[in-house]
Amino acid sequence: MIAIPSPSMPNSSPEDSPVFFPEVEGFNNHSRASSLYNLPNAPICISPSVATTESEASEMQPLTNSSTHMDSTVPLSSSSVMSPAQDQASNIQDPLALDYDYTELQYTFSAIRSLDLTPAKLPALFSKLVCFVPWCALVGGTILLFPAHIASVAFSPGIGIGNFNLDYVSPPPKGIHRFVHWTECAIAHIMIFLAAVGFGTWHLAGTVTSVALAGALVAIVIAQTVSAWQGFDFGVGGPGRREGKQLGEDDMESIWMVVRMHILGEEN
Repeated sequence: MIAIPSPSMPNSSPEDSPVFFPEVEGFNNHSRASSLYNLPNAPICISPSVATTESEASEMQPLTNSSTHMDSTVPLSSSSVMSPAQDQASNIQDPLALDYDYTELQYTFSAIRSLDLTPAKLPALFSKLVCFVPWCALVGGTILLFPAHIASVAFSPGIGIGNFNLDYVSPPPKGIHRFVHWTECAIAHIMIFLAAVGFGTWHLAGTVTSVALAGALVAIVIAQTVSAWQGFDFGVGGPGRREGKQLGEDDMESIWMVVRMHILGEEN
């Protein structure tokens, strides 16, 4: 170790000069160091069980239960597997919902079915296309004026002359499918009919005589509508529901419920 003399005392001896000589001693000989840093020399290893956090353990718990459940599940035979419609109907607890039929709709537009572009079929197809809007107005007029004959006009075979019939829609099965059909089409048919009546009234109202004819036409429509529907019970659900019939069994009841939902704003 080299002793560095103090610059203030140039002639002093090494013993008299205030020079710092650090004493080198072992790390283990220092009492404080040995008491604070007395760690084992063996490496520290983290156990896998300690490394797993509580969140990971909570996530692994459902997976373990589900895997155990899958292992204990017995495969079902083909005879015990239920169709989606049967499974849906079996899970319904509402007794009113048991009236509904969950099978798929089978009716289609007959005009689409008869798209035969052969020369012999073209006149009939063209006639159906031309008569579609008048047929819609005719169905709407039947709903208001002659509700007892709705099915014979609205559904095939429909009305026609000879081999030509206005059979645009095949009759849907009575029940929820019938009610859904009227939910989608009844208001449109009625509005088309009223538009046709309004257009005819406006077209006739040119002279005094035409105004009288237009007023008579409107009066006839109103009187016939009241006469045709006067025997119907306009209570909640209609007479068919009160007698225990399924929803959609009575066309008049279905149309009245649709009118209440769409025009009167009743949702129940």
